[in-house]
Amino acid sequence: MENRPVKTIHIHEHLRPKLCDLYENDSIFDKFECVVSPDGKYFATGSYHNYLHVFDRTGKNDVCIEASNTVQGRKANGVKPSKPITDPASIDYSRKIMNLAWHPEQSVIAVCGANNLYLFAK
Repeated sequence: MENRPVKTIHIHEHLRPKLCDLYENDSIFDKFECVVSPDGKYFATGSYHNYLHVFDRTGKNDVCIEASNTVQGRKANGVKPSKPITDPASIDYSRKIMNLAWHPEQSVIAVCGANNLYLFAK
């Protein structure tokens, strides 16, 4: 459609209370890449606190993954992972996923966070 989007998926709605703070520290201008799965069914984008969001094309399902050395759902290095942080006051805005790429034929996403490269596979 030329005059309006086909679908709008709200990603950072929980950050609305922090918009003034994000503007003051220039984070409001951060540009998070968006990538599409090879079959076109899923979209992924980065966020603050080293979070990666994967949505289905309906926008109803959001899987939030933290790019870290801790594996979600299991202990890694003796540390049990926690649930994603949604309280805007607790989010670390200096840690962000700006660059990512989806493999053109497989369900593998490469994610850059700070000085690390993370690979996530389905």
